[in-house]
Amino acid sequence: YDARRAKVSDFVVAHQTAILTEAATKSGPTLTAAYDLAKIPQTRRAELTRELATNPAYQTSTEAVIIALMAHSA
Repeated sequence: YDARRAKVSDFVVAHQTAILTEAATKSGPTLTAAYDLAKIPQTRRAELTRELATNPAYQTSTEAVIIALMAHSA
Protein backbone atom coordinates (compact mmCIF):
# COMPACT_ATOMS: atom_id res chain seq x y z
CA TYR A 1 0.00 0.00 0.00
CA ASP A 2 2.70 2.50 1.00
CA ALA A 3 4.67 2.07 -2.22
CA ARG A 4 1.53 2.51 -4.35
CA ARG A 5 0.46 5.54 -2.34
CA ALA A 6 3.89 7.11 -2.83
CA LYS A 7 3.62 6.62 -6.62
CA VAL A 8 0.10 8.07 -6.64
CA SER A 9 1.25 11.00 -4.51
CA ASP A 10 4.17 11.80 -6.81
CA PHE A 11 1.90 11.58 -9.85
CA VAL A 12 -0.77 13.84 -8.34
CA VAL A 13 1.81 16.42 -7.26
CA ALA A 14 3.11 16.54 -10.83
CA HIS A 15 -0.28 16.40 -12.62
CA GLN A 16 -3.05 17.66 -10.32
CA THR A 17 -4.22 20.39 -12.71
CA ALA A 18 -4.47 17.98 -15.64
CA ILE A 19 -6.23 15.34 -13.52
CA LEU A 20 -8.90 17.81 -12.42
CA THR A 21 -9.27 19.35 -15.88
CA GLU A 22 -9.79 15.90 -17.37
CA ALA A 23 -12.24 14.97 -14.59
CA ALA A 24 -14.31 18.01 -15.58
CA THR A 25 -14.47 16.70 -19.16
CA LYS A 26 -14.98 13.12 -17.88
CA SER A 27 -11.88 11.55 -19.45
CA GLY A 28 -8.30 11.91 -20.51
CA PRO A 29 -4.95 10.14 -20.45
CA THR A 30 -3.70 11.75 -17.24
CA LEU A 31 -6.88 10.92 -15.34
CA THR A 32 -6.73 7.34 -16.64
CA ALA A 33 -3.07 7.06 -15.63
CA ALA A 34 -3.91 8.27 -12.11
CA TYR A 35 -6.71 5.71 -11.85
CA ASP A 36 -4.44 2.96 -13.14
CA LEU A 37 -1.65 3.87 -10.69
CA ALA A 38 -4.09 3.84 -7.79
CA LYS A 39 -5.63 0.58 -9.09
CA ILE A 40 -9.15 1.96 -9.13
CA PRO A 41 -11.61 -0.54 -10.59
CA GLN A 42 -13.54 0.52 -13.69
CA THR A 43 -16.77 0.24 -11.70
CA ARG A 44 -15.68 3.06 -9.34
CA ARG A 45 -14.16 5.46 -11.85
CA ALA A 46 -17.30 7.30 -13.00
CA GLU A 47 -18.30 8.08 -9.41
CA LEU A 48 -14.83 9.36 -8.54
CA THR A 49 -14.66 11.39 -11.76
CA ARG A 50 -17.90 13.17 -10.79
CA GLU A 51 -16.56 13.76 -7.28
CA LEU A 52 -13.26 15.20 -8.52
CA ALA A 53 -15.07 17.44 -11.00
CA THR A 54 -17.64 18.85 -8.59
CA ASN A 55 -16.03 19.11 -5.16
CA PRO A 56 -14.08 22.38 -4.87
CA ALA A 57 -11.87 20.95 -2.11
CA TYR A 58 -9.90 19.06 -4.74
CA GLN A 59 -8.94 22.30 -6.48
CA THR A 60 -6.97 23.48 -3.47
CA SER A 61 -5.79 20.30 -1.78
CA THR A 62 -3.36 17.88 -3.37
CA GLU A 63 -3.66 15.65 -0.32
CA ALA A 64 -7.45 15.47 -0.78
CA VAL A 65 -6.98 14.23 -4.36
CA ILE A 66 -4.49 11.61 -3.19
CA ILE A 67 -6.82 10.45 -0.42
CA ALA A 68 -9.76 10.23 -2.83
CA LEU A 69 -7.76 8.14 -5.28
CA MET A 70 -6.52 5.78 -2.59
CA ALA A 71 -9.96 5.49 -0.95
CA HIS A 72 -11.44 4.27 -4.24
CA SER A 73 -8.64 1.82 -4.98
CA ALA A 74 -9.03 -1.92 -4.91
